[in-house]
Amino acid sequence: RYDTGRALYAMARNISDTWEVSGATGADPSDAIQVAWHPDLDLTNKEDAAGIISTANGLLTHAGTDEFGEDVVFERARLIILDSLRDLSSADESSSTEVKAVMGAIKFIRAYSDAAILVLHHTRKSRKDQPEALRGSNAIDGAADNIFRLVKNKRTDAITVEIEKARAIQPPSFQYRIITTTSPDGFVVKTVSAIEPPASTA
Repeated sequence: RYDTGRALYAMARNISDTWEVSGATGADPSDAIQVAWHPDLDLTNKEDAAGIISTANGLLTHAGTDEFGEDVVFERARLIILDSLRDLSSADESSSTEVKAVMGAIKFIRAYSDAAILVLHHTRKSRKDQPEALRGSNAIDGAADNIFRLVKNKRTDAITVEIEKARAIQPPSFQYRIITTTSPDGFVVKTVSAIEPPASTA
């Protein structure tokens, strides 16, 4: 019903080989995506953070059957996407103290769910006297293990993923675009298409 869930579902239903690679068949890849909508969720509230952990740890996702006809079930969430940081807490994002509490709650969720946490956040509007940067306190940048900046070229629709911070391996930046089509049965299908870098002339 909501933007994130609709976009993820539309892209996931176009993946044809996910389960064949893992040895499981007979399941729609989008079955592995669970979208929860909680308008009053507040990460400054420990009970709300604990609720996310409980939900993530209680998930049982049917992923088809294996070569012996046995059900393949994924236990617990592997990835939790929080969309977006500003909408998930009542904290003043300019306050280092309040932001640290929110980032601490996210680390708490990661520690007790054992899932990777992807937090969507926005940059402040660029100004001539101020370079583009993450909105809010520097505590957000300091607490993140990795920061990936998405920059869309409005002319070409190409989206560049710039790796701004990486605590482990430093991967190269890359580009992709989302191609939207309509299937014969009327479904809107979004396909992520990688943009290959130009061949080196050196």
